[in-house]
Amino acid sequence: MRRAERLGLRPDTRLLLFLGRFGKDEAALETLQAFAAQAVPNVTLVVAGMTETYSRAELAEAAHGARAPNVMVPGPVYGAEKAGAFFAADGYISLSWRENFGYTAAEALARGDAGDPLARARSRTAVVGRELRLGAA
Repeated sequence: MRRAERLGLRPDTRLLLFLGRFGKDEAALETLQAFAAQAVPNVTLVVAGMTETYSRAELAEAAHGARAPNVMVPGPVYGAEKAGAFFAADGYISLSWRENFGYTAAEALARGDAGDPLARARSRTAVVGRELRLGAA
């Protein structure tokens, strides 16, 4: 059974993972907002991480306010649950513009399926300007 089904989602739902601190430098809120603005069907964003600038509740409220029912904010994940999140994801996204690469991006490449895409911000403009593009290419 795919992870999407275990989360109560349709079997054809694709999972996009953000995993990092819920801080401004990691762009957790901007990632959520950019994803919500795209309104891509059959894709769910899972925002997992630790409270820093934003709490789990604040990010969940931001998703609700953006009318993004396809955003899940489970909060922190550790150990096997963290590894499982990487393996379950169809892609990994980090719009952090302060890190030149980042530990979570390296973990996503090491733990995920070799075919999974990795989306990274090229600059602060990519985050602030919401240049994120999702869906069929």
